[in-house]
Amino acid sequence: MVSDMSAGSALYMMGPPRAATTTVVTTSNPTITTVIMSPLQLRSAGVPVYAPTGYVTFGLNQSIGSAGDAPLDAESKGSITVNWIPVGGNSVFATYHGDFNNLPSPNSAVIQQSVLGYDCNMTLTSSQNPSIAGSPITLTATVTSSHGTPNGEVDFYSDNGYSCWVMVI
Repeated sequence: MVSDMSAGSALYMMGPPRAATTTVVTTSNPTITTVIMSPLQLRSAGVPVYAPTGYVTFGLNQSIGSAGDAPLDAESKGSITVNWIPVGGNSVFATYHGDFNNLPSPNSAVIQQSVLGYDCNMTLTSSQNPSIAGSPITLTATVTSSHGTPNGEVDFYSDNGYSCWVMVI
């Protein structure tokens, strides 16, 4: 403790910054397209003296910051809601950047977030069937889903193998 006698008050020297650990959980796993990454809990090593402040960064599939940043609330928790995580298995993690009293944490343990896709149906039609050898035909693939309009690409194959791909618009 250092005293400031002229002001009649005490000025306390803060100790070294405390290490923080970061954990991440999701609200549902597997989920369908929307993932709410919450809560992120930060705890100082030992007895917490100074609550972590600032923000955390969520990462997806080994890319830090790819899922976004979240400010910490009064309980040292940060959360984000995302609806663009790709269908399939995804690695989610978070990191705390530290503040005046708390050191940055290493990345949290990785959790595997499974995102389920919606079922799609596809129909294929030909502009001429049968057709004459060498004459042009138009192949149309129509992709539908019970939830919105699918996007991506459609690959066309013939008996001789792969022919081409087109973007779904």
